[in-house]
Amino acid sequence: MVASNHDHADQILVTQCQAGDPATWEQLLARLRERGQHVLPKALSKDAIDKALRDELIEDTLTNLFLNQQLLDSFLRSRRRLNDYLDYLLNRAVKRHYQKRARRMRHEVLLSLPKLAKLIEVRWLPSIQEELLKRLTPAERRYFDWARLPHEQTPPCPVTKTYARQLEHRILKKARRLLSGE
Repeated sequence: MVASNHDHADQILVTQCQAGDPATWEQLLARLRERGQHVLPKALSKDAIDKALRDELIEDTLTNLFLNQQLLDSFLRSRRRLNDYLDYLLNRAVKRHYQKRARRMRHEVLLSLPKLAKLIEVRWLPSIQEELLKRLTPAERRYFDWARLPHEQTPPCPVTKTYARQLEHRILKKARRLLSGE
């Protein structure tokens, strides 16, 4: 019987949201944040440490609820518990996030070192280099500093060839994103 009281309260909350009551939207946001704390760490796995991403997914879900009244109607017709429905919406937001990221990665064009060097000659500014250095991991920064040394003064590469290619690839991606304004 307790569950039915909660279900009824949830339906009243959603009905008041549909009516445009700002206080109930705040309650729904609080409920969504609570569900996000439970659902998103598992759904995002290694990306769960990114609090900004978690907040963005919660805000996107709330925006979708606000702009698409059919989602609220769907909840009312579904006879589901509100927590379960919010979990479903958050998981759907995570899925969309990863789909967008995969699509972007598939279309991402990697610049070769010579092409990047030409681009750098035209567009490289000290502020871009500072920003790139901020974005590099410690391993990427060590490799970047080593690669910028004059050839006659260059000690042996501090990492294996395979790892050096990976680092170079990651640095090139970050530099390309900076130069293209992403």
